[in-house]
Amino acid sequence: MSTRVWIAKELDNGKYRSIYCHSDGYPSHTGMILLKHYDTEEKLDELLKLGDISIIGGILAPDPTKPHNRTVQQDGVTLAYGRDMGKKYVEARERSYSAITTGTNCDHTYIFTRDQKWMFIKLGEPKLEVKDLAEELKYEPQETVTENEETVDAEETLTLNM
Repeated sequence: MSTRVWIAKELDNGKYRSIYCHSDGYPSHTGMILLKHYDTEEKLDELLKLGDISIIGGILAPDPTKPHNRTVQQDGVTLAYGRDMGKKYVEARERSYSAITTGTNCDHTYIFTRDQKWMFIKLGEPKLEVKDLAEELKYEPQETVTENEETVDAEETLTLNM
């Protein structure tokens, strides 16, 4: 059975630009990918351009020299209904909050807020609770290292000091 979800971006007009994701929507998979790979408005907009997806990956575009479809998927690449399977009418749409939280067959809704935080809601509960995804998964983004900085992990330091 699939873990279906909505992936949504909060808009200034009180609506949500959203897509449907059919498989592996649980927080430890889809939620973690959203936190790691779609952590800016620009990156999320690129994902939303694909429209509804079968499964999310950290990579948006498949290698054009290799097959990527329902039967042969490239590792880590998002599988999109339109681009990869030829489905129609799958583009991202503006929806109301209630459309992505109630009366849906989805298990979760992920919302990228206007202040650029990922929140999520477990659907089907008597009381819907909006939770901070990073806090729930105890996720801390890795520091970005510039070309002029050098990083050495603890194991390397130990080896160098011996």
